Amino acid sequence: MKTDISPAVSTELANLPGVRSKHTPFEVTTRNGGGQLLFKFPNGYGASLIIGGSFAYGGLELAVIEWGVDGYSLVYDTPITDDVIGYLIREDIEPLLDSIHALPARIKAVRA
Repeated sequence: MKTDISPAVSTELANLPGVRSKHTPFEVTTRNGGGQLLFKFPNGYGASLIIGGSFAYGGLELAVIEWGVDGYSLVYDTPITDDVIGYLIREDIEPLLDSIHALPARIKAVRA
């Protein structure tokens, strides 16, 4: 796991339900005054979990992301959500991560 935040904050973030039980963050960073945990799953999807800061809706926000060769991008067309999910409580995190992990791999369109 890559991290650029203090060990205390990293430990607090990593102890969120769902994170400490079965999903390990790929990266932990700061973002807009809060913390961000990035998750990367074998199906090519992942999650961006924002805790606090100026852009987190309700203090705890999750977005479905798709990993590519140049990093990740937010995804707005999954059965889980068509937007970011804000105003979460700690107990919401693990089921959402489980759902993202269980998504079928996305088939990329090939341009001719």
